[in-house]
Amino acid sequence: MVNLIKYVKTALVRKPKVTVLQPKAVEVKTHHSQPNQTEYLKNGIAPSLSITKVFDSAPEMRGLFENYYGFDPANFAMMTPEMLGQFTDVVNQAKFFDEMLPTIEQHIKDYITAKVNHDKFVANCIKSGAAGMKSIDEATLQVFLEHKGYRLNHEKLGRKADNETIRMEADRDNFFQQADFTLQTALQIKAAGLSKSLENIEQRPILAAEQAQQRQITSDRKQQVKNLIQYGTRGK
Repeated sequence: MVNLIKYVKTALVRKPKVTVLQPKAVEVKTHHSQPNQTEYLKNGIAPSLSITKVFDSAPEMRGLFENYYGFDPANFAMMTPEMLGQFTDVVNQAKFFDEMLPTIEQHIKDYITAKVNHDKFVANCIKSGAAGMKSIDEATLQVFLEHKGYRLNHEKLGRKADNETIRMEADRDNFFQQADFTLQTALQIKAAGLSKSLENIEQRPILAAEQAQQRQITSDRKQQVKNLIQYGTRGK
């Protein structure tokens, strides 16, 4: 959550860039051109609102507000819908964390009490167990030597099994390669026949389909912007 807060703060404190709008030539798209989804709202949700007059008489208030809260409210208009959605995520996380603060505080107090009792418990256990450590160490050494002998013999058997497995897997891989080559050859012959058949199919008009696609993309993008602003990037 800390990384996300830093990201949104960086976006919010970015100084607004004044853009002078110049007339642009209108590009006439034919029915073969595809809609560009990256052009929609790429300069912010409402960039024309970013130039504000409220700080003219007291410009230091802008810095004071930013120092206290970590962002400049005048920069919201320059944010993209995705950035606004991420800011909504941060607010939702902050609200959730605020609701949990009393519970977290009680957990911390309970943890401190448990930690003190635990350390007392550990100290008592160490004091009681120190006398038996010497005998346990001697018994551990005997078990270690027996286990070492068992592992060495097990490794010998394992190496023999590995070598035999490698040989059998090599035989299997050779068989699979031959079978795959035969299958790929058959598939290529079949694909070549299908491609030749598809070349003879008459193309249908695509103007109506492309116009419908363009309208649907514009409608979907507007709905996505509404969902980001209302619910954030996680959705409902």
